[in-house]
Amino acid sequence: GAREFWQEYLGFFDEIRTTFRAIVDDGRRAVVEWTSRGTLPHGVPFEYDGVSVVEAGPDGRVTGFRTYYDAASLLGPHASAQAPAHANGAAAR
Repeated sequence: GAREFWQEYLGFFDEIRTTFRAIVDDGRRAVVEWTSRGTLPHGVPFEYDGVSVVEAGPDGRVTGFRTYYDAASLLGPHASAQAPAHANGAAAR
């Protein structure tokens, strides 16, 4: 589930910080534009942009989550680590 996804995702980085640049929310769906920066294992720096879509049911509980980003930015010429399984921009539900 979602908890396992986030644990695996965060475990891939030595350090990660995310800045949210824009949020659009209509009450049932929120779209968030962001940039993440930090270091990969062995101190390799990275930066990548993405967009996440969060959907909620009538009760406000999250019913869906998708995120889109360019995984190649994590595997640039200096990155020596193996990408996590979800590095293709796969969604967590």
